[in-house]
Amino acid sequence: MGTSISDLTSEALAFADQQGLTQSPDKVLELKQFWLAEPSEDFLPGVALLYASSEGLNIIVTLMDKTIFSEATGFNQKTWELGDVVELFAGIPGFPTYWEIHVTPNDHRLQLNWTAADFDSVRKSERQIEEFHITDPDFITSSVSIDEESHRWSTHIFLPWKSIGIVSNPSSLTFEIAICRYDASPGKKEATLSSTANLTKPSYHRRHEWTTLTLDIPEI
Repeated sequence: MGTSISDLTSEALAFADQQGLTQSPDKVLELKQFWLAEPSEDFLPGVALLYASSEGLNIIVTLMDKTIFSEATGFNQKTWELGDVVELFAGIPGFPTYWEIHVTPNDHRLQLNWTAADFDSVRKSERQIEEFHITDPDFITSSVSIDEESHRWSTHIFLPWKSIGIVSNPSSLTFEIAICRYDASPGKKEATLSSTANLTKPSYHRRHEWTTLTLDIPEI
């Protein structure tokens, strides 16, 4: 089931075009296992395209996937325990809070707003993850396309600027960002991980290793 990253990028661009994103992406990011000298045997490639607009950030992710599945059935479930997931991590430099957004192949979402200390407190079972849920279903929008024959799936995530407190129209915005995945399979104990960020360990919450990007924002 080999495919080149250029083929995957072409499919991502075609999906973006279907979503009305006909311009060239501002950034093209490849999902890799940067913490390994060589990718694991079960690694499959993925690509993310970023499009900044006057209203928000559009993210297109296209992934190779042998077994596309998720047992998620609703909003703000523990999606990483339920199958395949695309995960978006984004923060503004200098602000401790960051956003974590999950989208499954059946288009269910998990939305979180927290800090590194909050995440650590949940990891240690000192607090509950539900305390950090973003309960507004319109915080982001998402859509999904699955190509079972080609073993690929794509998602379009739109993050409105107003959802993250940006109400003016700046000429540019700087982000710390990581686009990651859980590539799960039924009966497989652990998912295969990969990320656009140059992580030195397979842990997506290493914010100091996320990619810092400055995107030009089109005028309204």
